[in-house]
Amino acid sequence: MQGCREEFTKMANLRAHQEKMHKTLRPHQCPVCKKAFKRSTHLKEHVEIHNPDRKPSDKAPHVCTFCNKTFSKPSLLERHLRSHTGDRPFDCPECGKSFTQKNSLTVHMKTHTKERPFTCNYCGNKFSQKVNMKTHIQRQHSKELAVDKSLQGQGDGSEVNQSCAASGGNSDDTLDIEGVMSRFFP
Repeated sequence: MQGCREEFTKMANLRAHQEKMHKTLRPHQCPVCKKAFKRSTHLKEHVEIHNPDRKPSDKAPHVCTFCNKTFSKPSLLERHLRSHTGDRPFDCPECGKSFTQKNSLTVHMKTHTKERPFTCNYCGNKFSQKVNMKTHIQRQHSKELAVDKSLQGQGDGSEVNQSCAASGGNSDDTLDIEGVMSRFFP
């Protein structure tokens, strides 16, 4: 399959189609609870929760010493601990501002490069982050957005006119949800 281009006017119909026709996007299914995963390694990790011989301490072996919250992976605990310690190991080389997560630094770096890849289709303003553009559209162009949605038959935002955009082949492929949402927030 090169790529499904089935079109739907309602998000519920799109999701039902994806579940029925593109289940291979999450081909690794737990034999106990039927939860599906993109990767076999994720399934292997998950299946352990159903093991009756597993000790309670094995279920979430990484425990926060501050709040006793448990984590299945040491990296998740390490990231969580920063919320208690205030550790911000990712420093901006331009201005020195620090961040708790690497992705936050990556997003921040766009403020120095002046990169603004997201453009409002209503007024042409440019944004470094898609979420900021969406917020701008909702706050500044709510009337135009409502008209656009009603013209497209989208009313409450539960409908879309979008292709499925699922692709075959690699089990790590994901659906183009950003593509679906871009119809609401161009």
